[in-house]
Amino acid sequence: MNKRLPKLINSKRTLESLREAMQPLRSARFAGCVPLPNKIEYSVHSRPYGASTGELTFGGELQLDYVEAQIRYEKEGKNVFTVNLKGENQVSLSDKVIKLLNDNRCSVEPDKEKITETTTFEIDPEVAKNYAEVQHRISTSLARVQGQMNGYKTAVALWPHGFDLSFLWFKDGHDEMKDPHMNFGFSPGIGEDEPYLYFYAWPTPLEMLQKKLPEGGNWQSTWNAPGARFGYSSLQKHGNPEEHIEQLLLKLYHDVEPILTRESKKD
Repeated sequence: MNKRLPKLINSKRTLESLREAMQPLRSARFAGCVPLPNKIEYSVHSRPYGASTGELTFGGELQLDYVEAQIRYEKEGKNVFTVNLKGENQVSLSDKVIKLLNDNRCSVEPDKEKITETTTFEIDPEVAKNYAEVQHRISTSLARVQGQMNGYKTAVALWPHGFDLSFLWFKDGHDEMKDPHMNFGFSPGIGEDEPYLYFYAWPTPLEMLQKKLPEGGNWQSTWNAPGARFGYSSLQKHGNPEEHIEQLLLKLYHDVEPILTRESKKD
């Protein structure tokens, strides 16, 4: 798409609020999804308006609309209920949504240890609208990259706990706890200076961190699995960011794939 990614100005609290508001979707997804490899049942799907659980085993889907600042439960093409985020916090929102789901015979039991924030949501409509666009456009870019890779890979997932998008590609096997793989994703950068595109390989090849990165990239040797970070400002300046993201991630894939083995080790 020949259109720059929108600016994200004063976005910190809006992004924090949206991440906190994801917990009811996580609870519903876990209750309404069969166990999947690499814990994909804990993830949700990116949508142009925000996020969705997708179709649940008990029927319907739970949606978080960033732009309208509301959670909706839709079933068979009809709205069952809507809860607005205004005036709520993570705990109060989760209590309301889970009660309404259970009133509709959905049998959802939330993990209370994950639902603790009592600070009232603060959502700037313009930031929320822009981030919904950013998230969905980058999700689409990741899917395009994934589609050009051979072998086993996971779907592009949106993870409620980190509010990040990612997918895994496996060199061999399909278990992220033991098999060599790469992770390609996008983080909102909560607690950092800006959102960022990221990549890592595990086990980390010794020579990987010596390779030259595409424009805007920096190696992160202190991550649990060392990898590369591309700040949002470096992506936002490109006139065709989807093409740029596709090219830089495929370059990383082609550079690292030949040297990724089960015996890879970092310095």
